[in-house]
Amino acid sequence: MASDTSRPCPYCGVPVVGPHEGCTALFKEIMTAPAESTLDELPPEARPFEADETRRLNDYILVEQIGKGGMGTVWKAWDRKLTRWVAVKFLNGQDEDDYARFSREAKLAARLRHPNIAAVFDTGEVPSRQAGQDSVRYLAMEYLEGKSVATAELPLAKWLEIFARIARAIDHAHKSGVVHRDIKPSNLMLTREDWPYVMDFGLAKSLKAGSSVSISGVILGTPSFMSPEQAAGRMRDIDPRSDIYSLGATLYYVLTRQEP
Repeated sequence: MASDTSRPCPYCGVPVVGPHEGCTALFKEIMTAPAESTLDELPPEARPFEADETRRLNDYILVEQIGKGGMGTVWKAWDRKLTRWVAVKFLNGQDEDDYARFSREAKLAARLRHPNIAAVFDTGEVPSRQAGQDSVRYLAMEYLEGKSVATAELPLAKWLEIFARIARAIDHAHKSGVVHRDIKPSNLMLTREDWPYVMDFGLAKSLKAGSSVSISGVILGTPSFMSPEQAAGRMRDIDPRSDIYSLGATLYYVLTRQEP
């Protein structure tokens, strides 16, 4: 009768037979485990800022400022938790009206799920590193590489295809109870593959009664692409037809390169 040559696995104690250092269960676990270094690997652009505390925002590493406007700045950032690029928008200052519009953008855009509307992933508030400012609000959204329709040069047939997609996206927003209120060339983006996205719901209005932060007589938007009621400051009269007017004005611009 052959002698028992088994011995306990030094890792888990299961009897091991043969020259192997550990049991087959351990070997299978090692071979199928995800590689931590791969999951946590940073893209080359983000590595120089990994240890810089001024470039860290929760799970995000701020890599490059890609936009700046009246309400704040936009950064390209790496999401370490979900390993993807995002765009992080910061709100400047402590003005309560700006904060209300910023918060509304996050809430309204987050409810919209459409292949031609830039998705919102996260929003929050963190302590500010700037003197005289207690906190800073941010919004993380889908990062898109491309250009606005204001600078794109495409044949007529392609433009009609693109604007049909944009119209369906805006219709989806309207059916979800949201009016954009600032449809213009710079808020319509094309990826490198000419896939269109509707951007920036910073002036968006919910169609629910009493939900708008704006007041009558205050003009919000871009004059050349505003509907008549918006240009006149009749903010309470704005409805989905206002976006349709602005979309038509934008299409006129991309086809003629002249503002209406």
